[in-house]
Amino acid sequence: MRLVLGLTALLCSLTDSLQQPCKSPPYLTGNLIASLQGEVKIWNYEYNTALQRMRVHETEHHTNQTVTHEYLLHFREGVMYEIDGQTFTCTKKPLRPEYRPIGIPPDAEYVDNYVLGSLSVPKAGMSVQAWAGYTSGGEEYSMFVTEEGCFPHQTIY
Repeated sequence: MRLVLGLTALLCSLTDSLQQPCKSPPYLTGNLIASLQGEVKIWNYEYNTALQRMRVHETEHHTNQTVTHEYLLHFREGVMYEIDGQTFTCTKKPLRPEYRPIGIPPDAEYVDNYVLGSLSVPKAGMSVQAWAGYTSGGEEYSMFVTEEGCFPHQTIY
C-alpha cells in the first residue's frame, strides 16, 4: 500500500513538473484593476495579440462630473494615443514599456491548480492554474488563468 501511495505521489509530482503553459486567446476584453500609490484604478480594455495593440477606457467619477480617457497602445510601433473625452483631443506619446503578451510566458513555472468557489455545488467553481516567474527586468509575478480556455483571471507583479 505504501509503495502504491509513493508511486502515485511521484507520478503526480512528475506530471506537475511537466505541465506546459497554455496559450491565451489572441483577442480579449476585460477589466484591469491596479493599485497605484494607494489609489485604485479600474479600466476596461480590448486586447489584440496579433497586432500588439490594446485599447483602454478609463472613467473617473468625481463629486459632480465624470471624466473619461481612452488610450490606444500600439506596442509594435512604440506609440500611445491618449484621447481626452471632455475636450475630444488626441495626444501622441512614446510608449516605452516592453510588450508583455497577455498570457503565461514560456519560461513560467507551474505552481498548482486551484478551484475558486465550490466543488459541492454544480457549476459553482472555476478551476484555475497558478504560474510564477520573473520578468526580464527581474520583477516577480504570479498568474492565474482558467484551466479551460486559458483566460487570464489575475496577475500580480
